[in-house]
Amino acid sequence: MILFFISLSFTLIPANFITIIIKERENNSKHLQIISGISLFSYWFNNYLFELIKYYVIGGICILLLYSFDFYQDYLYILYLEYGPAMISFTYLFSFMFKSEEKGQIAVLLIYLIFGVLGGNAIIILRLNRDLIKYAEPIIYILRIIPSFCFCYGFNQLMRRNELFMVDNLEEGEKMLPDFIFNDEDILKLKYMGYDCIYLAIESILYLLILIFLENSLAIFRCCFTSKSNSNNININLEENNNNIINTNNIYNIYDLNNPRVNKVSSQNKEIISTTKEQIKIKRQKKINNNFFIKIQNLIKTYYGGPFGFKIFECCFKSTKAVRDISLYLKQGEVFGLLGINGAGKTTTFKCLSNEIFPTSGNIYINDNNILSNFNKVRNLIGYCPQDNPIFEYLTVYQNLEFYGIIKGAKIDKIKDIIDALIEEMNLIQFKDIVSGTLSGGNKRKLSVAIALICSPPIILLDEPSTGMDPEARKYMWEVINRVSRNQKKSTIIMTTHSMEEAETLCKKIGILVDGQFKCLGTKDEIKEQFGFGYEIKFQIKTPDVDVLYNLYKVNDEDKEKNIYLNTLEESLKLYGLEKYIQLINKDSFGKNIYEELENQGNISFDIVFLWVYYLKNVLGMIKVIMNYFDEIYCVDCRENNFIFKIKRNKTEGEKSIGFLFELIEENKLKYNITQYFLQLSSLEQIFNKFAQEKEKEEEENKTDKYAKNDIPISKELINTFL
Repeated sequence: MILFFISLSFTLIPANFITIIIKERENNSKHLQIISGISLFSYWFNNYLFELIKYYVIGGICILLLYSFDFYQDYLYILYLEYGPAMISFTYLFSFMFKSEEKGQIAVLLIYLIFGVLGGNAIIILRLNRDLIKYAEPIIYILRIIPSFCFCYGFNQLMRRNELFMVDNLEEGEKMLPDFIFNDEDILKLKYMGYDCIYLAIESILYLLILIFLENSLAIFRCCFTSKSNSNNININLEENNNNIINTNNIYNIYDLNNPRVNKVSSQNKEIISTTKEQIKIKRQKKINNNFFIKIQNLIKTYYGGPFGFKIFECCFKSTKAVRDISLYLKQGEVFGLLGINGAGKTTTFKCLSNEIFPTSGNIYINDNNILSNFNKVRNLIGYCPQDNPIFEYLTVYQNLEFYGIIKGAKIDKIKDIIDALIEEMNLIQFKDIVSGTLSGGNKRKLSVAIALICSPPIILLDEPSTGMDPEARKYMWEVINRVSRNQKKSTIIMTTHSMEEAETLCKKIGILVDGQFKCLGTKDEIKEQFGFGYEIKFQIKTPDVDVLYNLYKVNDEDKEKNIYLNTLEESLKLYGLEKYIQLINKDSFGKNIYEELENQGNISFDIVFLWVYYLKNVLGMIKVIMNYFDEIYCVDCRENNFIFKIKRNKTEGEKSIGFLFELIEENKLKYNITQYFLQLSSLEQIFNKFAQEKEKEEEENKTDKYAKNDIPISKELINTFL
């Protein structure tokens, strides 16, 4: 039993090592350290050294316990010294197979337990049976690729070496004498523990080399097996890619041959223009390079299936296009909002910007440096807040900021003042010395944003910075980002969000990604102008006295107490000349609330129907006035005395402004008993939802610009029928 428990204690050690590595990789803590200034060599060397010291301390305690109870075996120290480096190298390499720290920990425990502890004990039993030795030997050489097997099997051989010597000698035909004495040094021969020691020494180096290769050379192989980016084939004109994109950066100029606003040239001038086209492109390229701090040109990212995502496996595995040929140009000091539903390509774009992943093709320039080839020159310019919180949960808030501040190059004598100011700015003073793992989700997010802001980087990437915050904390975060953009006018901020309110509050420019493509790009007003349906109007109709309605329809006292049932609806409405309204009482029209109440409760009172008719007549009267100036109007929602309509803008020279609509409603609101109304241009959220609900490209080609499924179209025939 002592063999089993000692082997088990040594195989449990690496379970802790793998969790830290996986967690730091998956929550982007590792990548944030690389961006902040730590080299890959420093990252792995420091982790390796720390884990090695930790192993030798824990393993040393186990060795001392064995020695204290007279279980220590000669030459065990060799296995003890060699097992640590080999086990750590194997565990680090094995961690690349997992995205979940829990799954990785369970997997490494099972592998080390099954192939190490149980495998080592099972093989030694086979090894001691002369009839089964021939089956055991090939299995031994295979299992030795796992360090825990080498340790456990080697330890078993040490503990049972006398039995091994006897079996091997008997197999060779030698007669065993009762007082036969074996030489203990024989256990170091290759046929015994020698191979285990050699394997451990080789594995400690081999697995480490493979790890270094994966970290440093995978980029080269990806570049070789994926499409090469063509820097000469740059789509400068954003509108050439997608007619929906608004050019807010004033890229168009009189030299732009593709500018649709440039007047058509005569045939005799075409030849002249043709000969100077290359010169014009050079001028235009030079102008753009001088004006913009961040340039994303024709960015494409395709995730190929198969091992390591190489394109050569495209024929066998399904590929996914996450980003489809997007271009973006930003000046210093701008705040840009990248919007889109989950899976639209926002996070992939961020990962390409921070060089966490490599684009399939395209170029990204920061301060005229291509990040693919000159990342070391630009990484200190970037402050990055990923979706997950890249914090060290066992360090305090202050220690987290101190760590990132130092590796970003902050001066030691000024680091305290920098951190204190940032903690005060983020309203984290009371949590300054609190372990960050105990913070609430909102405060963890504040700390993550603070890490991105430390040392005032020129580029700040915020991936959903207000996620998990309560409304009050979210508003405070907006104020902080506003102050940063306002006070640090040299910092370009790119942020993703699902909150349209957040985007409208913070972002000067906005781009909406759908299926990896920009569907619109510009300021919020320009997006509303071009992609908004038009105006949205909310009406609230005054509620009259029910007795007035009873008198209007001459309802007797007996009928006032009666209810209307679904099967008697038509008959009841005919009594008061309202039978034409029956066609509106269904799930898809103005009377959907009455229909639902009849279905759910079985009946309704007469006064509910009379009020509904009263509200409907008044609101349709107001819409009739508006329809004299606008062709397309739809009812979005109607509940009791509240109605929401959207009006399509004509966008012609004779278009009526929002001011005209205000004046029109003011003139007629008393006539149609309107107590309150609200008028606005189509909101950014409506535009976002419109793009989010679009189907794939093939289906979009057949899609017409008609009203949504639940919207009720308003026609002159409908109004004339019910007024």
